[in-house]
Amino acid sequence: MKYLIVPIAIFTALLSGIQTKAQTAPFAIYSASDSTWGPMCLAPSTIDFYMYGVAGAFNPQIDVVTCAIHYGDGTSDTVNVNVYGDFTYADFWAATQHEYTAPGTYTVYYEAWGTPLSGTTFYYDSLIVSNEIIISDTCGSVSGTAYYDTNNNCVYDAGELPMPNLCIALYEGGQAVAYDYTDADGSYDFDAPINGTYEVQLLSQTFNNVCPGNVQSVGAVPNTSLDFALFCDTAYFDLAGTLSAWQVRPGFDGYLYLFLSNNGCLPQSGTATIVLDPVTTYNGYCSQPNAITANGSTLTIDFAALVGGQDGALFQIGIYTDPAAFLNTQACFLLNVTPTTGDSDPANNSDNYCFTVTNSWDPNDKAVTPANGPD
Repeated sequence: MKYLIVPIAIFTALLSGIQTKAQTAPFAIYSASDSTWGPMCLAPSTIDFYMYGVAGAFNPQIDVVTCAIHYGDGTSDTVNVNVYGDFTYADFWAATQHEYTAPGTYTVYYEAWGTPLSGTTFYYDSLIVSNEIIISDTCGSVSGTAYYDTNNNCVYDAGELPMPNLCIALYEGGQAVAYDYTDADGSYDFDAPINGTYEVQLLSQTFNNVCPGNVQSVGAVPNTSLDFALFCDTAYFDLAGTLSAWQVRPGFDGYLYLFLSNNGCLPQSGTATIVLDPVTTYNGYCSQPNAITANGSTLTIDFAALVGGQDGALFQIGIYTDPAAFLNTQACFLLNVTPTTGDSDPANNSDNYCFTVTNSWDPNDKAVTPANGPD
């Protein structure tokens, strides 16, 4: 995934909110913003624009405000939006989308106007954001790979695990100007104007040993070899699992949600087993069908190596509740995660999770920690 960066000279002007003004009644544009982090690399580039304003002299749900956004390239959009609120406030919000087809620096001009139906006064306000959009054609890649360095040699050797879901920040002049998360293959990638001076920093708190270090100077752009080799001070793993459920209801299908994680530094794969309550059966559905096997009332789920500090693995598992199950009784499921040998905290590898059998269910009710489950 790629994120564009903001040259430090214009970073302050391009923060979230882009431009704000004092909120004055009875009518004013309060803020204007867009969907970019900063300059876009290469045209065409499609950008979302947003305008928010207050309309104290207008009647919510009745009056309409006209909004215009001039994109600085000779084109503009005009939209009519409803006024929202109640007797204590009234505001309006507009959103448009525009494609820039050529590189350049563009000043965006926002306008809003209208007359309340209950009066004759015409209200108008405007807001100019200078150099709001910058589209460059001189960008390069700032990229690399984060991986678990099994032999601590600072080289990405065959068989070593990539490290997904780690946050990498790009800095210019000591200021963070963009963020990216490593993909499934451990890679991250920024598009950066080639005339900047940058650093990349690994923001993970799990690994206190990083080669060549948590912060690296980028040097000349493009630079595609900014790897982070990670290893543990103390090599340990701590697997853990939790269960939640949706709709344990007689005669209906429902779901178990199994979440597995590793709270330690050392990557570890394993197996989770779930022993179903006698009033439930596995209905054959699993969000990762190749990972699960069923043997009577026991489900076995194999999972790939998990690494601490990252997102864990979530499995959605279909169950069917016997029509003869008694209401308001407890359906209990035993979870066990292995291996436990070498696990720094085996106490969180197993537990008994109980859920109430009900005759109706709020479709939005997904208990993360069931009332009768673990604290």
